Amino acid sequence: MDAQSNSFVQLLDYLATVKRQLHRCALDLKSLPQVLDVDNRLEPWDYPERGSTLEGYVEVNLRGGKTIAWLLRVTWNETQWMINTNVVVNESEWQETLKEFPESIATTHEGFLTELNRAVTNLILDINSRDFSESAFE
Repeated sequence: MDAQSNSFVQLLDYLATVKRQLHRCALDLKSLPQVLDVDNRLEPWDYPERGSTLEGYVEVNLRGGKTIAWLLRVTWNETQWMINTNVVVNESEWQETLKEFPESIATTHEGFLTELNRAVTNLILDINSRDFSESAFE
């Protein structure tokens, strides 16, 4: 393979690793007594008004009716990658941001992999340290 193909394979391998990490978190969360259901995704999207993105999330539906989501959004242009991560809680008709991580910017392939790893690690650390009792979201 040429260098460009190797970079592409490295990116696909890393995205598969991220998907596995998010899925493993979802499985762990599903075993908690406060949790009714869990969903997770990592997939590309093409929005006509915004362009292409890579979006990932782990979403937990709690017994008390609230939903918590750990969100990952990657966008890019000709010069850089932008990585945004945050944690939100939803109930019926409102949404509140519980935590917003600083945006990560990368201008190289290696820099992107490093920043994506940092962003996913931050989300996983937040998942693993989060209190899932209903009183934690009042």
